Amino acid sequence: MLPVVASRKCRPASLTTSNAQIKWASGGNLANLWNNYDLPRDSATIDWALSQIQGLAEGINKLHGINTPHGDIKPENILIFAVDGKIGRLVIADVGLAKFHAEYTRKRFSPTTTNHGSRIYSPPEALDKNAIFSRKYDVWSFGCVLLEFLVWLVHGKKGHRTFINRVKKDSDLPFWKRGRLRSKAKLRSTIKRQIRSLSCTLRKTQNPIHRTPALKGLLELVRDSLLVVNVVSSGVTRNSSRAGSQEMLEYIRNIYVIFGNPYDLPS
Repeated sequence: MLPVVASRKCRPASLTTSNAQIKWASGGNLANLWNNYDLPRDSATIDWALSQIQGLAEGINKLHGINTPHGDIKPENILIFAVDGKIGRLVIADVGLAKFHAEYTRKRFSPTTTNHGSRIYSPPEALDKNAIFSRKYDVWSFGCVLLEFLVWLVHGKKGHRTFINRVKKDSDLPFWKRGRLRSKAKLRSTIKRQIRSLSCTLRKTQNPIHRTPALKGLLELVRDSLLVVNVVSSGVTRNSSRAGSQEMLEYIRNIYVIFGNPYDLPS
């Protein structure tokens, strides 16, 4: 049994409205959910998602609090546990890899031991043989996962599949583009376009659920603070470096406190 980091314990939200009675046995992971299910695009789904995203951020921050990066955050390592027979808690698994994070990560990028699924969510610094991997490695990976989560929430499994097929078509490093130097790495144009497209959809949608500022806030977090190439601030702009897990968690907590009540969505 793999060790796990539990998500939000104080409020293990599950989908329990009459429109969301999807039976779910404990087992499977977030990738399975995205690939095979469409959840109702209603306030219960948004509330559940916000609760679980906060819980995952709390788990990452808890690991970082003991100076232990996870090193392999991806949808396949986020397990789903049922609550009353329905989709409930999301839990980060494979924490055992954290002890061997740096060695494991470098092996993952060697020609003979590459784990394709893990490479997808790795940040630009993973290719730097001289880099000392920081806890911000996980923040990038979580930013990738969160962007996929938002695509699925807004566009469902079909839209998510289209996004994944598009970004993975040309590269096994679909979120960023290599430069001659790591400092010149940048987000791929497909990712930038997806973020802009999501932003436009959230502004113009007629669905009041998707107009909640919570989703817009999460997308801005991904764009401005998580999928940021620079690990250390260049001092040029406020958002010139990637956020740490504590900063990320505080931002998500604020979103949940302000917008987490499904009955406070804009009309």
